[in-house]
Order: sequence, then C-alpha cells, then structure tokens
Amino acid sequence: MKMRYLLLMFGVPLLLATAASAQTHESITVQVIDVPVYVFSHGKPIRNLTKNDFELYVNGKRQTIDYFDPIELVTSAPAPAAAKLAPAATPIADPRARRLFLLLFDLAYGRPAALARAQKAAAIMVDHALPQDLFAVATYGSTGANFIIPFTRDHDVIRRALLKMAPSSAHDALALSITNAERDTAEAWDPNLIPPGSEDPMPDIMAGFKQEERERAKTSAKDQLKDLSSLAARLKDLEGYKHVILFSEGFSSDYMTGITNNVAGPPDVDSGMWQAARALYDAFNAAGAHLHTVDLRINDPMNLNEGGRTPQATPVYAGGKPQSTQRFDPLANDILFQFAAHTGGQFIHYTNDLPSALENLSTTVSAGYRLGFRPVNPKKGENTIEVKVKNVPSGTTVSFRKGFSTTPDARDTSDALLLADIIQNDLPQTGTAPIFSFTTRPFIDIIIPARQLARERGAVTDATLMFYIFDAKGKAVEYREKKISIPATPSSDMAVRQKLIMPPGNYVAKALLRIDKSIGFAKVAFAIPVEK
Repeated sequence: MKMRYLLLMFGVPLLLATAASAQTHESITVQVIDVPVYVFSHGKPIRNLTKNDFELYVNGKRQTIDYFDPIELVTSAPAPAAAKLAPAATPIADPRARRLFLLLFDLAYGRPAALARAQKAAAIMVDHALPQDLFAVATYGSTGANFIIPFTRDHDVIRRALLKMAPSSAHDALALSITNAERDTAEAWDPNLIPPGSEDPMPDIMAGFKQEERERAKTSAKDQLKDLSSLAARLKDLEGYKHVILFSEGFSSDYMTGITNNVAGPPDVDSGMWQAARALYDAFNAAGAHLHTVDLRINDPMNLNEGGRTPQATPVYAGGKPQSTQRFDPLANDILFQFAAHTGGQFIHYTNDLPSALENLSTTVSAGYRLGFRPVNPKKGENTIEVKVKNVPSGTTVSFRKGFSTTPDARDTSDALLLADIIQNDLPQTGTAPIFSFTTRPFIDIIIPARQLARERGAVTDATLMFYIFDAKGKAVEYREKKISIPATPSSDMAVRQKLIMPPGNYVAKALLRIDKSIGFAKVAFAIPVEK
C-alpha cells in the first residue's frame, strides 16, 4: 500500500486556528484532511478506480483532491485456530495502515439472546481478523459507555472480553493483561456455541408507556447519544482506519420524530434530541470514525416488532444518499439507519446470519481509496464532506467520512485508550523517558531520571509509571503501576525494581512515564536463558 507523508495524522485532521487579524476577521488554517473512501457492490470492493473517477465537495463546493492512494490491506488471514493462539507480536510499522474495530454492545437496548448472538458473531470476526486489525470491546448501559479492553491484537484478551462482558480480574489499569485462568477459558471458548441467554419474555416494552415513563425513557435515549459522542471523541487521537460496530436493537424512533400511535395531536418534537444526534454525527466525523450499526432484532415475518416485513435484498446499507442506495425499508429501525447514514457507516439489517454479515463488512473496508485535500475557505467548526464516484455499476455503495471540524482539540494524555496504544504499538513520544537497567540479576530496574525532570519541571507530585513485559507472542505477562513524587532538588535518580520470574524465552519490557501532559516512553528487548 502506497503512503504519502504529508503534514497530517491519518484520519484526524490537524486543525490550527490563527489569531484574529487587525481587521478582527478570524481566519482558519487547515492542513491536509484525509478521507478514506470505500466503494463496493454486493459486499465486494470495487478496485482499479483512478483519481479522475472521484469528486470531493466541502459544504457543497468542489475541492481539489491533492493526493490519491489506493487502500489495499492484507487479506490472507490465518486459520481461526492459529489466529486465536498466536497473535502478532510485532507492532504495525505505520499505525495509519491498521484497522481499529470497536465492538460496542448496547445493553440498554438489546435483549439477552440477541446480545448473545452478537457475542458469537464478534468472536468469529476476531478469529478471522487480518494481521493489521486491532479490536476493542465496550458496553453501553445505565452507567454510559464503558471500555472493557482497549484496542489490542491479543486474541485471548479480546475473546475473554467478549465472553464475560466485564473487566478482567488482573487489575491492569490499561486492561492489556488477563490472568492465566482467564486466558485458558478464552482459548477454550467455542463461539459456535451461543453463550447462555434467553429471550426477554416482555413484549415491546415501549408500547403503552405512561407519559412520565416515556419521558424517562426519552431522557435515557438522549443520554445514549451524548455518551456515544464522548466515545467518538476518545478515538480522535488514535491513528488508523477507525470503525465502531454498534450491536443494538435501537431506541424508539418517535423520541426523535415526536410521532406516536398512542398520542393524538401534533408531533412532540424534542429539539434537544435532534441537537444530541447532530453532535453525535459531528463527533464521529471529526474523529474520522465510521459508526456501523447492527440491528439485532430477529428476521421473523411473524414478529410484530418487524411489522411482518420480509427482506427483499442484501441487508447492508452504507453511506450515500438513502433514496439512491437503500435496498430495503430503513424505517424498520430508522434510528440505527440514521446513525450509519450520517457517519459513513454500514447498516446491517434483516439478517440472522451475523457472522457472515460482519465478514462482509470487514471485506468491504479492506480495500478502498484515500483522498487528501486542503479545504478552501472552510467554515469555523463543523464542515460537511461529500464524495461522488463515476464509472461504477448501478447500485454501487460509496462509504466515507461525512465531515471534519476546524475546532482544535488538545490531546488527552490521561486517556487509557491513548496510553494503551502507545504501550502496545511503540508509538514515539516527546516526554522525558525512563531508562532500563539489568545490573542485578534476576531484576530489571526502571530508572526515573529524577534530576533531569527536576531541572525541567521543579518538584513533581503526580507522575505515573506504567511498566509491562510482553512475551514473544505479544501477550502481556507482567504489569506494574507506581505513583511517583520527585522533590525539587533530588540527590540522585530513582529506580523501580521488578523481579523477573518468567520462564526462559524472549521478552520486551516497556515503560511509560506520564507527568501532566507529557508522556515519555521506552522499551527494551531481553532474553531469559535456559539454566544449565
């Protein structure tokens, strides 16, 4: 895959606002915006398109495409068993060339058996992942969106998170490691056996709600929109092709439209709901992330919740204008439809074969095109993107990010997703880094350059050291976190000692030192020899 090294971070525009001029007119300087575009038909990518086949518009105005590169990811995945037992140990050389899949399970709007089917399908997707795929697992419930694990290629960690839907008992602050017992359970889990669960015996619980109950439910739906917006914001500092897959049955569409069958009179439109939805779309577009939605309702013509509808065609929708690309009735779950349509994602609907649907999704985003442009006179704040493609068959779907923002956001150096990404993928940092020492066997010392830090910062009271050891397969086998204070005039550097009690083999030690907004990162490879 060809790369262009321009002034950009893949998927996240570098947006710099300049000071107001002498005439008090504010100007906005925007560097190159990167737009991955996926073009496919009947679940298969359309390749061999050229730059001349694409037109790109910002706020309705034609833009010059400054660079154009095909996206062609490695598609030869290992066998499921091999993928499960031997995750890749070497970080991807260029983080922009990887795929990040966030598997998000909606516990608020999903029945147990439906979620169980989603767990199974997600586990099969992970088993068939490409080498450059990383997965995170999160749930949405009464406490909002909660990450179980950050993005990782350790398939045992991913499978355990999918199986248990709860944090590991390893008590790892970044959730990169699990216990040996949990790893054994994850390896033994057969996703073809649907996890325990039963259908919720209640009928459509929203029908017949009293007005006060309806208002509470609507408030809950609005909270979900806000929480999903916050989740998207956490993805903006991560590089790669970002895909969030939301497994849900969706909340009632009348919370948005105000139209109900039980209430006479004009629609009770809640402007706050629409504003929250708009903020959700803007957050995903600003992060360069696609929100794919999977409708978990069973495809059953006798199911009253489905309205007795029978699918007429392939149950996938992605991007584009609904009237030209839809292949079924989107109003069967128009909330999930809108989530996908406004963020360039795919809407998977009218299918009980979730594993095949996710495989199609993965295939369609394994090849595409990267368009880069420098916007001409963008608006302050949110801007819309539209991509048109020529010389493609009728019925072709075009999926792309729908916008970008000119409002700069500072990097959140305390975010566990970012810290886990640095640790796992060896991302260089500009902060003062710790140093490794092996002067006394069988110990490893992590040296904190206290004297240098004191000269740079004075007294430090809130430093955090995170230390990991990974084995040859990329599994985290040791973890330690320590809070550190440094006086204004330390007499010497500090050392944190860890005993090496692993079996013989090759390992990599990594340490991250975070002080306020500064992050220092170091790693060292070492071996524990076989005793003679």
